[in-house]
Amino acid sequence: VCGDLCMSWDELKLFAADPLVTIGANAVTHCNLARRTEEIAGAEISLSRARTENRLQSPVAHLAYPHGNKLAAGRREFALARGAGFKTAVTTRPAMIFSQTADHLTALPRVSLNGDYQDARILPVLTSGRGHRDVEWFTPRRRGVEITTNTSVLVASLLSQATMVWPSLTRSCFGLTQTTKQLEERMFQDLFSLKGRVALVTGGSRGIGKMIAAGFLSQGAGKVYLTARKAGPCEATAKELSAEYGGECIALPIDISTMSGIDMLAAEIKKREPKLDILVNNAGAAWGADFDEFPESGWDKVVNLNLKTPFFLTKALADSLRAAATADKPAKVINVASIDGIFVNPMETYSYAASKSGLIHLTRRMAVKLIRDHIVVTAIAPGPFKSDMNKAARDNADQVSKRVPSGRIGTDEDMAGAAIYLASRAGDYVVGATLAVDGGIVYANPGIKGDGWD
Repeated sequence: VCGDLCMSWDELKLFAADPLVTIGANAVTHCNLARRTEEIAGAEISLSRARTENRLQSPVAHLAYPHGNKLAAGRREFALARGAGFKTAVTTRPAMIFSQTADHLTALPRVSLNGDYQDARILPVLTSGRGHRDVEWFTPRRRGVEITTNTSVLVASLLSQATMVWPSLTRSCFGLTQTTKQLEERMFQDLFSLKGRVALVTGGSRGIGKMIAAGFLSQGAGKVYLTARKAGPCEATAKELSAEYGGECIALPIDISTMSGIDMLAAEIKKREPKLDILVNNAGAAWGADFDEFPESGWDKVVNLNLKTPFFLTKALADSLRAAATADKPAKVINVASIDGIFVNPMETYSYAASKSGLIHLTRRMAVKLIRDHIVVTAIAPGPFKSDMNKAARDNADQVSKRVPSGRIGTDEDMAGAAIYLASRAGDYVVGATLAVDGGIVYANPGIKGDGWD
């Protein structure tokens, strides 16, 4: 803590007694903290000492005040705070945040007051000055943003845990109109928001891809690109979703079953967007034939599109994903696998089962690599949903539902909800996992028994 706390001595003792609080050099002038050193120490308040003008000193950073060399000092001290493991820097004075200082802030963990970030540099600002009793927001621009209020200002660095700083930080300390409980409640607002994010959904013109694209737009995605082999359905779906959800859905009809198609799609995305927040590898194919009659073409077509394409498309777009990714707001890759990759389906879809099982393990392997770049890779394993690929669920829903423990086939909301969870802030800590969205089939049916389902 730095700056004037402007509270009574009793309030100060209550505030500083919290084990999460360390008082900085210029923290309290109104209470004359320097003369209270022994009393504070006697109360077993953990404070770090240094001989700096006979005051207490800690690595907690002073914010970059707009007063001469305080700017450079603030930048250095933010680096010290980060290195010392402090999660939050607090000031009670006006502050000017420059981009270099903001870089230090975003390197610290996050305090999320409502999760509605355009990028990782948006910092929550609470004021208790005259006429300033609401939560204010600002984005540090390249040349800085000045806060003009002359009274208490709380600037919290971005903290990944969904908890506010101190139980004792209430109205009695800072005169804030919002209690800690209210602040905590705000942190869970927009937990599933995709506001402003740019997504690419392959195989997005129909079925599961369309469900996912619709879900993203419903949660405020800035742009959702759809790609499919056939231009007509792709453009029609993009137009339909744009009209229904008010977002921007853009068709990119490209066949990505070949390396040339993958490169073409990646080049088109890079030409249009400086970064990509979400990639959904959904495009897929299936082939069923008797074991003795299964053709090589049925193997190559399915394995190439279901397994090869997700890997090489992610690789081709890795730079775009890295450009969007930060520790506080990771980029996302979601591979659409299948429950056929988890357990044995009685249908003889050999290449499909092999490709989806391979994609699930590929998801784990890619996740381990890309998480270092703040790219989170996960997978969804759908069960029966109405789609052209799953004609049984589409045309015989009542019959198929009898095989599902939940007693029904999946809905658009079921699939969209799973994808939104993984793509949003809610799924930031889910790495390498495959989420079965199947109504319980995988766990209720161990595999083949006789000639059909158990």
